[in-house]
Amino acid sequence: MAYIFITKGKTNWKYLLIVFILGLIVGAATLWLSAKLEFPPIEFPEIKRLEKIEIETANWKTYRNEIFKFEIKYPSDWQTREYSPGRQWHLPEEKRTWIISFASNQESLIAEKGVNIFVVPTELSNDFYLLSQELCKACSEIQDVCKKEKITVKNIQDLIQKEEIIYHCFFSTKEEKEFHFLVISQVFFKFYTPVEQSEIFDQMLSTFRFLE
Repeated sequence: MAYIFITKGKTNWKYLLIVFILGLIVGAATLWLSAKLEFPPIEFPEIKRLEKIEIETANWKTYRNEIFKFEIKYPSDWQTREYSPGRQWHLPEEKRTWIISFASNQESLIAEKGVNIFVVPTELSNDFYLLSQELCKACSEIQDVCKKEKITVKNIQDLIQKEEIIYHCFFSTKEEKEFHFLVISQVFFKFYTPVEQSEIFDQMLSTFRFLE
């Protein structure tokens, strides 16, 4: 292609001029389009630092469970309820399943529309553990129904690293968010909440800890 610029050993200035003018036109058009087109700013989701979460939960109330030796904070204007579902009154407290609910009003509390913890004692935990494994497997295979989530809450990550939590699965559906885990004592926990309470759910998880 370089030969079109040389004719009989001389530079063909006509072709050079045409190429130069075309270059100017293309450059000007590019600048004009760049000025006209407006691209919306990219919005990144807010990443909450641990310090910010601690400030937000500093004035929350603390729920303490002496049966299964754990505590968790919840918003100061929320209510709490704990009960054993089914006919378990004849069993010792440590051998019953428990539901602990937290919500902003009595109606949401009873309907479990806030943040809830389902605790299963060691004697019954194996069946729930196996069911949880099946659910997590299904979430990996049928992602349009539910999807597995990554644990980003630091204190939960620490408990996993210390092997105090020996199994965990975190997933969400269109309606609900769930976090299942089995602790070293073989007690099974299921945290669950409607998706609209996801932020408070994560904040509450960040305050969960086992009692010494």
